Parts: sequence; structure tokens; C-alpha cells
Amino acid sequence: MEYPIVLSKQAITDLLKQTSNTPAVTIYLPTHRAATGPHTTEDQIRCKNLFRKANDILAQRGDSSNLTSELSTQLSSLLEDQEFWSLTSEGLLLCAAPGSIQMFYLPIDTESYVAVDETFHLAPIFSLISDVQDYYVLAVAQHEPALYSGSLNTLKLADITLPPSVEAALNIDEQSPGEHQRSTERSNSSSGAYNGRGGSKDLADDDRRHFWRLLDNLINSQADTKLPLLLAGTVSEVAEYRVASRYPRILEHSIAGSYGGAEPKALAAEAAEIIRQDLIEPFRQQTVSEYHRLKGEKPDRVAHELAAVREAATTGRVGSLLIGMLRYTTDTVRDSRVPLPVLSFPDGQAALHMIAQTVWQAAGRVVNVEQAVMPEAAASSVATLRY
Repeated sequence: MEYPIVLSKQAITDLLKQTSNTPAVTIYLPTHRAATGPHTTEDQIRCKNLFRKANDILAQRGDSSNLTSELSTQLSSLLEDQEFWSLTSEGLLLCAAPGSIQMFYLPIDTESYVAVDETFHLAPIFSLISDVQDYYVLAVAQHEPALYSGSLNTLKLADITLPPSVEAALNIDEQSPGEHQRSTERSNSSSGAYNGRGGSKDLADDDRRHFWRLLDNLINSQADTKLPLLLAGTVSEVAEYRVASRYPRILEHSIAGSYGGAEPKALAAEAAEIIRQDLIEPFRQQTVSEYHRLKGEKPDRVAHELAAVREAATTGRVGSLLIGMLRYTTDTVRDSRVPLPVLSFPDGQAALHMIAQTVWQAAGRVVNVEQAVMPEAAASSVATLRY
């Protein structure tokens, strides 16, 4: 069985090219990340119910293709594969048409949803792809610092090798009395403070700050400095690194803790949340503000009636399409203590999926916001127009 793949622009582009047959089945399945025990069982039951609902709809439509049989075979394969359920993310997207079933990991919580239509229901997916923000995370640490590259909820080690420790970078031999004395003298000449990490002998402030500058020089010379950099480390070390760094796009928020040698998964969720708060949400707010500005100054550059939005999309005039398929709630399969963004599918919005696909394929941007902040309260979608 082929496992799901991570969402990307290319993956969705390929999906739309390869699966032009109808009917098209779209299933959004909320899952537990790396589920075990009762959570695995819960996810499997939910999956079984959604597949059966899809087959029921196909039967009601009098579908004569082999899709019902293909879905049943896929379901049996999924339910037997325990490894599959241990590798889940916040959700799963399944897109099926006769002769093709493809699955994608979702980087966001989702409501359960099934649709059988002439096209896949991907409006919120186009928004997720538009939200993609590549970035770096630097684990600021005296031992085993690491640079990670991130996109959506994926985080992996970047192809930039950093020195493994302060000692290695500065050639300090902690067992050498002469070197120990040198560090002590340098410490006394500055602040005389040690940071007391791990109960071992600490390096002098000057050595540590020199190390931050070495890391920063490496990153500035080898990384894409147009991307934002998120720092992860102790409060004091992150503060020191900010002072020493020349990197042009260090984010204001950081991840607090000791992350030397950390696996990417230890940072992925917190990193994605900060990227959402610091970069994605402000863009959404700017898009809403731009709609209000254009409506007041150039009302012919906005559309909010569904027919007008559809016509503008068909003619390639939509620059940004705002849809209300997002809500914040603690009521997810994870029972979060804080409200999380969740893909939502209000009734009566089926037509938006084709409109969103048309906008996306014409290089427009799909922006998913809470219905409560939609510029037109009664509208399921609004658009800012290119001309």
C-alpha cells in the first residue's frame, strides 16, 4: 500500500492532472498524530464510517464505475496496516476517482467530511498551500547546535553542518589547565558569569559569544537569508544569540527550552504554531483589510455575490479569494486546552470548491478565514479582483 504524502503545490497539481475521471470522492479524516492504543482504534472506526458513507453516496448516485469496490479494497488494506496508523498526522485527506486513490497528510486538524462530486473538494487545501512558509529553526546550544528547515508542519535537518560544540569550534581543551585558565581570565575580563548548564564546567562569556558569531557567520553564508529564522533555546542563550546575529529575519517569538541535539519532531509542532501566529495570521488579516480598503475606494475591484465571484474566477480576475472554512476550537480529537485551527465544512458551500480550484489554477490566492471575520457576514466567499 502506498502511504500518504505531504501536501505540496506540485502534489496537488499532479493530482488534478491525473485524476480527471468522475465521480470524485473526497474524504477528510481527523486523526491523532502518531496514534497508539485507544486512539488508533478511534481513528480506524472513524475511517471505516467515512468510507462507508462515501460508498453509500455512490450507491445513491447509481454509480456504475468500480470506485465502490476500489474504496472497499483500500479500506481493508488500511485497517490491516498497523504501521500506517502509527505514522498519522493531525489529519488525512483522501482523493479517489475510478482507477486512482491518493492520500495526503494534513498539517492541521479537520472536521470529518465526505463528498462525492464532479470534482474534488479542495478549497481549504488550496489555502493551506498558499499558506506554505519555508523557514529555519536554529537550536541555539553550546553542544550539538542544529539548523532545521521547515515548511507547513514538516521539519528536517538543513543541509548546513554546524560545529558540534563550543570546544570544537574554538579548540578549547577543557582538560587543559592552561586553556581553563585562559577561559577564566577572559571571563574575569568581561562579566565573570557562567550559565550553569548541566552541572558541568561552563565556558566563559566571551567564548560562548564567539561561538554564536561563528554559527551566525556559517548560517548567513550558506542559508537562504530571505527566509525567517526561528530560535529555540534557553532564554539567556537565545537573547545572546540575537545580540550577536546579523541574520536579517529573526522572528520575535522563540521556543524556550534546551534543544541541543534535538530530533526535528521535538520542535515541529511549536515551530509551526509560531509561524502561524507570526506570519500566516497577519497575512490573512491583511487580506481582509485589503478587501475593506478596496470596497471603500474601488468597489468595482471586489466581489461578494457568489455569481459575481464565480464569473470573476472564470475570467482569471480574482487576485485573492477569501473563504470561510476555518474555525478555532478546543473540540478536536486531541481535546486541546487551547483553541486550535480546524478545517470546517459548513453546509451550502459545495460550489466554492470548483471556484477555489479555478482561482488557484489561475495563480490567484485562496485565503481561508473564520466565518466570523469574513468581510461580508452573509457571504461564504468574497474576492479582491486584479482589475
